[in-house]
Amino acid sequence: MSTTKSYSDPFAEWLLCRRYGNDLDEFVKIESSPNQVREQVLANAFIAPGDTVLDIGTGTGLLAFGALERVGKQGIVIFNDTSKALLDYCRQKATQEQVIDRCRFIQASATKLTEIESDSIDAVVIRAVLIFVTNRVNVFEEIHRVLKPGARLSLFEPVSRLGFMEGRQPFDEYEVGNVSHLVSKVRAAYDQLSNPLVQVLEIDERELISHALAVGFEEIYADLHVSISQARPISWDTYIRRAQNPKVPSILEAMQVALTESEIQQLTAHFLPLVESGQGKIRGGGIYLTAIK
Repeated sequence: MSTTKSYSDPFAEWLLCRRYGNDLDEFVKIESSPNQVREQVLANAFIAPGDTVLDIGTGTGLLAFGALERVGKQGIVIFNDTSKALLDYCRQKATQEQVIDRCRFIQASATKLTEIESDSIDAVVIRAVLIFVTNRVNVFEEIHRVLKPGARLSLFEPVSRLGFMEGRQPFDEYEVGNVSHLVSKVRAAYDQLSNPLVQVLEIDERELISHALAVGFEEIYADLHVSISQARPISWDTYIRRAQNPKVPSILEAMQVALTESEIQQLTAHFLPLVESGQGKIRGGGIYLTAIK
């Protein structure tokens, strides 16, 4: 099942459409599947019933809706994002799930959370947000300001040198075989078509630790995480229509620019059976960091 809805906001367009190849069934499948990173970030936050939790860069609310399960009927979860479209999506979902009375929605940059009072938050959670932020120290300053004394930050950020999923090149998961020359053409077009208005930035774990120390966190814990797993079977059409982050095009868009029709057929003949039978490996990696004020 496909969806034709589109958004002018590149982050909403990616998270709600392009990340899943505009395939509604794929969107529902992934959004509702168990997520190891989500569970670890929430566990590291030590959320208790009655807490007020802030999810910075909430996106589709992956962490926030998980936090709602932990804060109970007396707790509050604040959904924060710069994207009105994504906050509207989360607000609609919260209404449908009848949890809207325990939610707040704040459209603001992570570097300027002026609507949130100092010393008012029990836990801050973040997942794959700082890779899009240039002034990260300001984010840490704001987090430290809004947290109560003794409260906790818990985050996960991809680290590119560990081979994180969002930064991979087309067909990285699969053996390229005798179509390596075609893959090279697609990858070159993929880079050329990248959106210059969106930055996906490198992250180093030492930088994040330094920022946390600099703003005054009393205790800091960090763990590097690497995973190598079997690619799951996915339809070829959905695979080539997906975009791995809001900066890059889909594989299909790159193929259409780089290859002739006969070359597309040759490349498809090689990769389609691999993709649809899950004969590939996905490498991921990042940092879990927790910091106590």
